[in-house]
Amino acid sequence: MDLELSPDQKELQAAIQRIAAPFAAAPAGDSSHWLDGMPLYEELDSAGFLRATAMEEYGPLGGVLLLETASGLPWSVGTGGAALVAPLATGEDLPGPVAIAFDGRGDVVRHLPVARTLLVVGDDEVRALDLAGAQVTPLKTIFADPFGSISQHEMMKGRVLANVRPADVLKWWSVAVAVEIGGAADAALARTVEYVKIRRQFGKPIGGYQAIQHRLAECQVLVSATRMLARRAAVTGDATAAALAASYAEAAAGRVTYDTQQFHGASGLTREIELHFFTYRLRSLQGELAGIGASSLRAADMRWPRRSEGGEARAEKRRVA
Repeated sequence: MDLELSPDQKELQAAIQRIAAPFAAAPAGDSSHWLDGMPLYEELDSAGFLRATAMEEYGPLGGVLLLETASGLPWSVGTGGAALVAPLATGEDLPGPVAIAFDGRGDVVRHLPVARTLLVVGDDEVRALDLAGAQVTPLKTIFADPFGSISQHEMMKGRVLANVRPADVLKWWSVAVAVEIGGAADAALARTVEYVKIRRQFGKPIGGYQAIQHRLAECQVLVSATRMLARRAAVTGDATAAALAASYAEAAAGRVTYDTQQFHGASGLTREIELHFFTYRLRSLQGELAGIGASSLRAADMRWPRRSEGGEARAEKRRVA
């Protein structure tokens, strides 16, 4: 499968990066747990980039390229719901930002305080809730993105989206989470590579030690593979590929956060260094889809369907595969 970007897609990526450039660093001296990136979101929206997925020359990779760039910024720019999930899973141009909630997973939702629409995914239906008059309680967290709570009663007020399958929302949200993890992990790794050039131990920069070089190289492999798996899932639209991409990304996030924090020493979680934005964002993204175990089980169930309750065996198919 060819996952190389076309000339049009490369041009789109460059244009997005130009607009995002002023948000590439956190303000000097800022000690916030999260930075409000809504000004950038609105600029991207007015430029039409949030609708790139619907354009034939870009396709799903249009939304992926936008989300890759946004998730690599210290600022919180919640583009995944509006740029990927809404157009591809619902076919509607829902007012963004779009937050995603799942029935039975509690009332705390990422990006809820800044969202205009909440997609509520149930067992057999999907609802779209206009948040203009909804009762949303912003929450204080350390996770580099805004979180809020909303009651189950409030969630049920949304309109049911006809012919929208919960499985499709989960599929595209899995792709979005994998893309976000790839972008945030890449940003954390890039900052760590620069840091090991200046942090000195035993008379020389720690980046000069082969053991550290090896671990950073392994992290780069994980980040690159995460990005490629997410792009493949977006291009194919395959649910199994989406679950696999999410599962791999969630596992990679754990390794990248561990190594990048260790190489920063005690400074890695201080607010003076931007790494904390990506560390905490990666930690929250690891649980966005109920954790690596849930994503892995979804992928396994789709790859090797279980024996049905009615007794129809799939064992032979599983053995052959």
